[in-house]
Amino acid sequence: TEENIGFARYIGAVRLTRGEGRLQCSFLNVRLAKGSGGVVESVNAEVGVKLAQGGDQLTAQMATYDLAQKTIQLRGEPKWRLGTQSGQARSVELSPDDGVFRASGRVKMQLPQPKGGARFLLPAKTEPSGEPLLIVCDSFEYRQAKKAKGLDSATFTGNVVMRGDEGLRVLAQNVVVGIAPEGAGLVSLDASGDLDVLSTTGENAMRYVGDRLVYSTADETMRLTGKPSVEIRTRLDGAEVVALGQAAIYNLGTGLLRLTGDPVLKTAEGELRGREVVFDQQTKRLKATGRWKMTLNPKTIAKMRERKKQDEMKKGMP
Repeated sequence: TEENIGFARYIGAVRLTRGEGRLQCSFLNVRLAKGSGGVVESVNAEVGVKLAQGGDQLTAQMATYDLAQKTIQLRGEPKWRLGTQSGQARSVELSPDDGVFRASGRVKMQLPQPKGGARFLLPAKTEPSGEPLLIVCDSFEYRQAKKAKGLDSATFTGNVVMRGDEGLRVLAQNVVVGIAPEGAGLVSLDASGDLDVLSTTGENAMRYVGDRLVYSTADETMRLTGKPSVEIRTRLDGAEVVALGQAAIYNLGTGLLRLTGDPVLKTAEGELRGREVVFDQQTKRLKATGRWKMTLNPKTIAKMRERKKQDEMKKGMP
């Protein structure tokens, strides 16, 4: 009526269809706005809620559809499977018209494996398994591209942990991922805040510690920055190698790892400094440019002298 809101309750095996969307539940409460001639204001579903559209599906114990705000809120162990991604959280909010999906509270989910696996950190010699990335965080937001040629974006916030089946682990406070809608492949990654990355892909495990890591398939380059410095650790021939600098740049195409900003490379043989230190992952060769300086360990010097003596003895033999 003009003075009172309207209300309807449907009980038992409820089915509701609106456009391409389908809703199933045990109880459905419909609220009608007063003075509107019966216009639906909100819909509240309870117990065994299942919301589906095409191949997408969400389940929860409670769901509220606010037609005025054009949002759908799900509570009570909500779970979802949207395209190639799936997950669960304490609460979920959808804005269908804006193409926005939000989840908060103990978010656990799976995203499609990045194109090329974990190769933006270190090239692998095996083909990717295709297993998804496992992600845990405090909150998550997914936005569909507004333009046909744009990228979907996924933002993970708070105690983010990303794990890949092929040896990738990313710890950070904030991770923003760009995803190609047509192939659901990862195109870019921007991770920051207490950053700790471990890659066991390839011959040697590598650990990256810094403030921010930015990766893009456009130039096949990973950039790691940090204050006062970034830290990269690995092992070569059984010995630990530590690289320090204000920035580390790794190119997938060339296999070159460049350290800039007062870089230092520490190995079992000694230390190497310069304006820029370059390490070739493929050939295992080192190069330093710009007033470079090398400090060798006493044991290394002794070994070099011993080799020199042996070489001289061989030359002197008839």
